Amino acid sequence: MSDHVYKKTEIVGSSKTSIEDAIEQALARGVSHLSIYQLTIEPNTEFAVRTPQLPDSEDNWAMHENASALLRGAGFEQYEVSAYTQGSPCQHNVNYWQFGDYLAIGAGAHGKLSSSNATGKFSIKRYWNHRHPKAYLQAGETGKFVAQSNPVTEAERDFEFLMNALRLRSGFELSRYIHRTDGDLHILLEKLQPFFDKDWLEQDGERIRATESGFRFLDSILLACL
Repeated sequence: MSDHVYKKTEIVGSSKTSIEDAIEQALARGVSHLSIYQLTIEPNTEFAVRTPQLPDSEDNWAMHENASALLRGAGFEQYEVSAYTQGSPCQHNVNYWQFGDYLAIGAGAHGKLSSSNATGKFSIKRYWNHRHPKAYLQAGETGKFVAQSNPVTEAERDFEFLMNALRLRSGFELSRYIHRTDGDLHILLEKLQPFFDKDWLEQDGERIRATESGFRFLDSILLACL
């Protein structure tokens, strides 16, 4: 754990003015880390029942660009699609984007674990604990907090890795890709070649990252990989 204490604020707003106001309030409080993203409507939530009016894609992009400009002017660096820092990146976030492992602790928590068996076969599994606190506590009496687990198949690993790692401005190192997925580097580079040709991705030594234009079209890159 780092000794650095992160002050993280989530900005909520539906217009250019409200986001500007929220950023100004956050900066006035001396925060060093900000996350900006559009609300995602999830099923089985109050928002799904009473859906608020969300900005269209053009307005959303304009607000995002304006917010980014304000934060850059205040000395913040955008190190990830929706995250900005005035110091060091949040290690918790970076672990996710680098396709790292994490433990599930608490009711409804999700975890991800990578391992190799005695023969060297690599595997990744995702698991989640019992969702409701009562069921979680009852299961804990027998040490079986986990409700279910699923393996991440070899076919899913590349997509999941890219979906996470390309969110980072710094991209990823080829050695990290191999370490986190046990994947075939030749196949990966062949899959990404069309995006090098479009100047959406670039390679510097063993590091691959999205270019400025590619950063705007990450969804298109990922959909093509999927």
